[in-house]
Amino acid sequence: MFATKMAAVAVTIAVALAQTATAQNAQNCFEDFALAASLASKPNGVCGAVQRLVKCTAGADRATRDAARQVAASHKCATTGAGAAPTLTASNNHVNRAVSEGSDMTFYRFKRETTTIASLTEGVAELEKTKADQADVDSKLKSLESTTASKLAGLTASVGKTTKDLTADLATQAGAVDKSVKGSLLALNGKIDKLSKDLDALLTKQIKGADDAITKSLKTVADKLDKLVEVSGDCNYATHFKDAKTKKCVQFKDCSLPTSTYTSTDGKHHDFLSKGSKAFPSFIWQHGTKDKDHVCGTASWRRWYGLSTHVYFHVVPWPKWMYPNYGEAALINVCRLAGLRPWRDQGSWSCDPGDYVCDNWGYNLGGHDLMNKFRCVLHGQNCAGHSGDKLVNKAQMGEDLVNMGFAKGTDDIAIVTKYAHSDFAENTANYLTVQIESNGALKYKSGYANGQPKDMGKAVAVCAMGYN
Repeated sequence: MFATKMAAVAVTIAVALAQTATAQNAQNCFEDFALAASLASKPNGVCGAVQRLVKCTAGADRATRDAARQVAASHKCATTGAGAAPTLTASNNHVNRAVSEGSDMTFYRFKRETTTIASLTEGVAELEKTKADQADVDSKLKSLESTTASKLAGLTASVGKTTKDLTADLATQAGAVDKSVKGSLLALNGKIDKLSKDLDALLTKQIKGADDAITKSLKTVADKLDKLVEVSGDCNYATHFKDAKTKKCVQFKDCSLPTSTYTSTDGKHHDFLSKGSKAFPSFIWQHGTKDKDHVCGTASWRRWYGLSTHVYFHVVPWPKWMYPNYGEAALINVCRLAGLRPWRDQGSWSCDPGDYVCDNWGYNLGGHDLMNKFRCVLHGQNCAGHSGDKLVNKAQMGEDLVNMGFAKGTDDIAIVTKYAHSDFAENTANYLTVQIESNGALKYKSGYANGQPKDMGKAVAVCAMGYN
């Protein structure tokens, strides 16, 4: 195919030689330019002469064409459109075909195939490069094949030897381990049998001795009960009291009674209950003593604060005998004694609704905010800002604390709640201190503060009743 195309090109060139005159002499082109440029009166006239020079030398050799371009550059003249028509010349027995820069020569074969000189030149160069590259690749592949085969042969021999050595070594070690384990098991079984017999003998002897001593000292069931009472010491006055007649410990039961002796006529905050009914379970607030049983505690009768109809806040007396110091875990348990939970201003994704009433409604009420609201009630202020509504005045707050068992005139009572809005702060509470005045109303003393209240024996916890 390539030879056929080249033959067609040769025929075409021979025909063109017979029909085309010799191109104008390059020297004449420059002489004409010099004359035209000297007669030109304007730069445009010079550029016209430059374009004629470039067009005139388009068929000359490369050096002549370059000289013409330098003339154009020195006069700052554009050469666009200055290309000459294609020419065909003969010199020194060679055929020269000249076309303008950017043009090409195309040969047509039966008007179906087209071949250009430029594409032929590129094809020949690509074939020569491919041939050279292929020879280099074949040489490298042959070298790589030889090296790889040699290395694979060595690796196969090495792996075979290693596998054989490892198999033999593992068999030897397995035999030694099996022998050692069997010997150790036999020795261990012997020691266990001996230990079992020794223990049986020792226990039999001790049990017989204990039976003899118990039978001798405790002849009847009554004797055994009397002896138990003697060695058990006094009652656990946190949960029991001692009967004055029988001198026996009796468990408290009346804290769980369903009714209360609350005498207030203000039942509006619990209109969902029958008058006199307890809203919350009771628990032992102050444990019993030898001459006094105990004091039952329960949540405040009134709701002290509310968040719409979602959450209501009560106060619960703090049982110091159970939790001598404040802690957030203790706060959870104190509220739970009364069937309530502490408030946590955080949604249930990060708040455990089993331990807290979680803020699933988007309120903004931290522990310090709640304490500030109580302080405003005691000061007679409105305290705008933050969510919720105050539901009691200072006289009603004092009456609730008196009904819990605090005497009028009691000072430094701490009202405690959870620290801040969220997270867990074990030993830090938000709290303020109050006093019950002689007329029964509550009076603000100090706070609100963060930290550990001074005496949890005179403290009430703020707990919430709500649904999550």
